[in-house]
This record gives sequence, structure tokens and C-alpha cells, in this order.
Amino acid sequence: MMLTQLALLIPVLLIIAGGTTALALAIGNLNLISSECRKAIWVAQESMGKQLKQLLKLNSRAQTLRIKRKVAEAELKAAQISLDPPAILAAQVRLTAVQIQQKQLRHLQLSWLLQATQSRSQAFSQVQKLKSKIEMESLHHHSKVNSLAVVESPPESPSPDYLLQSNFKQQQKLTLRYKVNLFTKYDSILKFILPEQKLFFTGQCTASLFEENKKWYPQLIAAKF
Repeated sequence: MMLTQLALLIPVLLIIAGGTTALALAIGNLNLISSECRKAIWVAQESMGKQLKQLLKLNSRAQTLRIKRKVAEAELKAAQISLDPPAILAAQVRLTAVQIQQKQLRHLQLSWLLQATQSRSQAFSQVQKLKSKIEMESLHHHSKVNSLAVVESPPESPSPDYLLQSNFKQQQKLTLRYKVNLFTKYDSILKFILPEQKLFFTGQCTASLFEENKKWYPQLIAAKF
């Protein structure tokens, strides 16, 4: 009798053990995707904070070069009116020198913006690497800007200032949305006890930047569903 009862209990115990293992597996995968997502966007915004700081530091140089260009253009115009060839040549040399400096500065500005774009992309790539550990149904990158939430001023200048967009924190946000199977990586024993199941979970992580004492810091933002 006792053996019979024990035999009847074995399947129940196996199901309980399987369910407990499946639950632990799901919780482990949920913690994995959540923590890696937050880490990826935190690192991305941290990098973009440094890139933003460097970009804004160039504004004073950009302003100086715009003033120098106006002066050089005025000097060239005056020299052309005077019909003095040496004066025209000297003024043209000065203007060309300023234009070259503006191009060099512009190249530096664009390089910081490009690095910020790469920082956003790297967050997506970092989470995507989890595909080797967890079944990922989908992963999407959401941003209102491709690089930094800044605008050029004046817009058509060869060496503009870069100013923060209005509502900067909202515009700078980086969000990763994912859908994963929390029952990924069934081991052979669990598959034997329970038929293979899928438990899909949809989540997201979001971060932005805030300024304090002239330094930029990443900030995680609670998800809104």
C-alpha cells in the first residue's frame, strides 16, 4: 500500500519540482534581461554625457570664428573697393585662414555627434548579445534623436553653436523595448518532467541625462506601460 501511494506521489513531486525549477529559471532570465538592459542604456547615456560636454565646450571657439569671419569678409570687401591688389590678396589670405579653422572646428563638432550616435547604437548591440543566453522574440530601439538632443545656432553657419533642445531630458531619452521567452534554456531533466513551454515577457528600460554642477549624469526613468 505504502509503495503504491509513493508511486502515485512521484509524478506529483516531479511536477512540483519541475514547476519550481521553471519558476526559478523564469525569474533568473527576467533579472538577466532587466539588469543588462538598464546597464546598457546607463553606459550609453554616460558616454553621451561626456560627448555632450565636449561638444558644448566648442561653442566659445565657434563664436570667435564667426566674428573673425565677419571681420575678414568686411576687410576683403573694403580692399576690393580700394582696387589695391596687395590689400586684396592679404584680405583674401586672412579670410581663407578663418574658413579653414571653421572647417576644422566643424569636423570636430561632427565627430562628437557621430560618437554619440555610436553610443546609442552600442546600447542596442549590447542587449542583443543576450540572444546567446535567452530567446529574444524582439528588441527595438526608441529615440527621438539619432545623436544628442541639440540644435545648431545659427542653423546655416559653417561653425554653429550647439544648444540644448527645449525639454532636453525628454528629447535625450533612450529606450530599449524587448520581448523575451523567460523559459529559455530548458535543461534535459526539466524537459522530461514538463513539456517545453514558452512564457513571453515584454519590458523596457529608459534613461536620459541631467546636469548638475556643469556635469552630465545618466538617469534611469521608470517605465510607463
